[in-house]
Amino acid sequence: MKKTKILFLTAAVIMILGLAGCGNTKIDLMDYVTVVFSGVDGQGKAVYNVDTVKLEQDLAGDTDGQISMDEFEKIGWISQFETTISYQLDKETCLSNGDEVTVSVTCDEEFAKENKVTVSESQKTFKVDGLKEPIEVDAFSEDIFNTKNGVILEYSGTSPYAALKIQNKCTGEPYSLITYRADKEFDIKNGDQIKIIAELPKEAADEGYILKETEKTITVEGLNSYVDNLSQINEEDRTELISKLEKAFSAETERRVRFHDSQGTELDMSTDSTTFSNFTLSEDTYESANKEFTIIPFTVDTTGSYYWLGREYFENQTEKTFTGASGFIVAKYLTIDSNSNLVDNSVYFEVGGIYEDKSKMEADINADYGV
Repeated sequence: MKKTKILFLTAAVIMILGLAGCGNTKIDLMDYVTVVFSGVDGQGKAVYNVDTVKLEQDLAGDTDGQISMDEFEKIGWISQFETTISYQLDKETCLSNGDEVTVSVTCDEEFAKENKVTVSESQKTFKVDGLKEPIEVDAFSEDIFNTKNGVILEYSGTSPYAALKIQNKCTGEPYSLITYRADKEFDIKNGDQIKIIAELPKEAADEGYILKETEKTITVEGLNSYVDNLSQINEEDRTELISKLEKAFSAETERRVRFHDSQGTELDMSTDSTTFSNFTLSEDTYESANKEFTIIPFTVDTTGSYYWLGREYFENQTEKTFTGASGFIVAKYLTIDSNSNLVDNSVYFEVGGIYEDKSKMEADINADYGV
């Protein structure tokens, strides 16, 4: 009799446990994952997608697509549980047909169990397929790159302040889809090495197009440039320029003479009684921080009459001669082409001054032009 009671109790416990277990939902998170491959063979990409709608239905126990009150009450914990789910691909880029990628998943299993859900944390391997065969495109082909009707490299301005603009005038795909950019677009000078980068848009890559090369380095040449030294100018044009500079000096000193003595005083020199001789230009110019200015030094002998010498004043003008005085002329926009010919543009000349002391002149030039 006692044995019968024990068997009956055991059976009852088993039945209760079995009924309790029937209330659990078992979920394999990998059942809701798919992987999509795109791009071209060798450069393919992988993206995983999760069917969250189906996952939420299964977590809620929805089998007919109609939300019951019991299922509705589960929405809160399901939303919270979904924030703990994390999928990860072991490889996402540079894929080829035949490669394998693995998706793994983690979640808060304890939280799921508290809500009567048993979750399988697992991983799944997918085989890469469907990638298109690559179609190679030469973005720097001599048939299109740096041509009049293809990819135009358009320079503006003067070296070393030139600018570069790139325009793709190609009309047929895929060449018309290529975008180009330069790693340097402003303050360009002859001799600069500039890297040109080519890129295809995503839609072209999805069609299977790939670039043979993605960058090319070019050397800038042929730009007009500002003159650093008179020796850069061809002999014929240099002779003509020197004549213009001499005339500019004569014309300006007829109107005004700015003479600085060794004490730093700007003398009041009467132009009516001043003579200049042995005017000699130097081909060795001063290098200005702003290349638009060419600073050309000269020496000259000058004799003039002064009311002031230093701090001393004379009621009657006193004559004095300065032998080998230093001076400079500023030429703005003095430009040559790639063949050393002077470019005929609006060059502006100005006599910067005449100095008894060359070092004082150089200090003034440095202060005004950043030499």
